[in-house]
Amino acid sequence: MEELENKLNDVLKEMNKTFQIEIDESESINDENIATKLVIKNMTNDGSEFIEKFCSLFGPLITMVTENKELVYQEDTGLVINYTDVIDRSQEN
Repeated sequence: MEELENKLNDVLKEMNKTFQIEIDESESINDENIATKLVIKNMTNDGSEFIEKFCSLFGPLITMVTENKELVYQEDTGLVINYTDVIDRSQEN
């Protein structure tokens, strides 16, 4: 469990280095100001390290909890969960 927590922390650290995240909405609960909506205001780098850490965490997790599926990149939609044995029918005939 400690390894998973470390990977989660790595993803969060890289996210904080990559994105300028700000509070967009908040509310006061028991005299404490709580963020209810966060937004990305800016990117501080190209995001490649964040994507690498994100995929290295969620890729194996998706494979572990879904039978015959994995995290893949598709040009038209981006990162998706898809079957591991996807056949590209566009190349047939």
